[in-house]
Amino acid sequence: TSFASPFTAGVIGLLYSAPCTSLMDQVFADPSGAALYVRQALFDGVEQVGNLPGDLVTGGRINVNNSLQLIMNDCGSCPTPYGATVEAMGADAAMFSWNSTGTGPYNVQYRPVGTSTWESFPNVINMGVQVNGLMPCTAYEFQVEALCDTITSGFGPSVLLEPPVEPVPTITLDNEEVFCEGDQVTLTSSAATNLWSTGETTASIVVDQTGTYTVDGLGVCDTASSAAVDILVLDFVLPTANDVNLPGPGTATLTATGDSILWYDVQLGGSPVGSGTSWDTPFLSTTTDFWCTNTEVFGGAVSYAGEPDNSTQGQYHGNGNNWILFTATEAFTIRSVKVYASGAGNRPISLIDMDNSLNVAAGTFNLPDGESRVQLDFEVPGPGNYGLRITSGNPQLWRDGLGSNPGYPFPIGTFGTITGTTVTGANSTAYYYFFYDWEVEAFGVGCESDRVQVTVSMPTGLEEHAGPSVNVFPDPADRDVFFDLSGYTGIGQVQVTIFDASGRAMATKPMLNGRATVTTAWLADGLYSYLLTSNGQPITSGRFVVSHL
Repeated sequence: TSFASPFTAGVIGLLYSAPCTSLMDQVFADPSGAALYVRQALFDGVEQVGNLPGDLVTGGRINVNNSLQLIMNDCGSCPTPYGATVEAMGADAAMFSWNSTGTGPYNVQYRPVGTSTWESFPNVINMGVQVNGLMPCTAYEFQVEALCDTITSGFGPSVLLEPPVEPVPTITLDNEEVFCEGDQVTLTSSAATNLWSTGETTASIVVDQTGTYTVDGLGVCDTASSAAVDILVLDFVLPTANDVNLPGPGTATLTATGDSILWYDVQLGGSPVGSGTSWDTPFLSTTTDFWCTNTEVFGGAVSYAGEPDNSTQGQYHGNGNNWILFTATEAFTIRSVKVYASGAGNRPISLIDMDNSLNVAAGTFNLPDGESRVQLDFEVPGPGNYGLRITSGNPQLWRDGLGSNPGYPFPIGTFGTITGTTVTGANSTAYYYFFYDWEVEAFGVGCESDRVQVTVSMPTGLEEHAGPSVNVFPDPADRDVFFDLSGYTGIGQVQVTIFDASGRAMATKPMLNGRATVTTAWLADGLYSYLLTSNGQPITSGRFVVSHL
């Protein structure tokens, strides 16, 4: 009541004025403890009112005399030590310390919690004592009293020394929990002394196998186990491919089977030189090795979210002031959404990070009149709060309104939830803005296999200048290059064909009596190949250089 508060405050002030030296010592040394002591004396002095029992759980009348008498009965001229603390000093020792307004000496006693026999240190001069020989991993209680001539303060409340508790270790990773075969992740424990589920005892372990991994932190008195970490290693699938035999210099068509094939001209490193299950090599003059890999994508499941269609309760909206909100628990892609437009034209759409009001992705999309699906391909980068909105002033897109009762919250696959709108108050979930039937896709993991060798081989008799010989001059050539074939005994017209470095045929000339002259004046400087054939069969091949003076 309005009277009770000032009355109680006055009583408390009166209790503080009690002529008790030990109370004033406590007020000076430990104000909060003294306040609790006075409050308890106030409560203990309350008299029960006869007409209140049974009507109230507690109740009564303050009796200042009762409370003062309790304080004076408890009063002494020997102040009790205060602020006692105990700190472990290794596994079997502890430092017990306290404060006092007196000069001592002091008696200290201690015992294991739950036992009846005290061990004591009498006549301690300092306000602290180190106790040795404690049982490791055992809880102890400590007390202290002051000695004042012929009287003592009495032992104060117990201070507990609890055995050390090992904190639960955490595991950190330097890679994702899901990765491809051939990769690895390092797991690191926060504990000082470790025992991994693999049996290893180091601070970190390297993992390259699918499995569940935990670590125990080994403490002095107990063991704490970490949360489990599940590692998934995705196995790649090797492509299958066959070697190719060419009758002579030329290009080869290489084929391989798999989900997504890449071709390389080196066994390790480098960049792909081709892609696809079928790939044509450059012009080859000698036996050559290539390599192919297969990439398999894991995950990337597609699902749909939000209201599937618009409601009859709503309108084509004339502003973009509000929009739809969602939360993400992991990264994913918003592939497309369904919209209903009143009039064809461009509409700007943005993905907003609601935690910092920044655009994550944006685009302007030309929409037809009526219902259509918009290909957004907006990547949600990770966990957080987001919005999908129109950024124009008059979008003229359909928005479900009051009475449509949208079914919030809408799950977004397993990686998020459409929660409501930016409308404030009770109507936050009464509207549904613009974007229906979300097509969303989880991020997939692409695993590229090891490289499989494919060899394009040619008969050894067709190596450069083998078998029939040809004299090529001048080399390097400027305006013309001359070919003089000898040692060829075949029947049929012989032709010489010139190829550039990419394998493109640049010139063809028939040979007369084993000789031919090819004009090179119009060819760019560089290395060229030649191939002599008869009736489509290769005779010999080689290279020469064009260099204009």
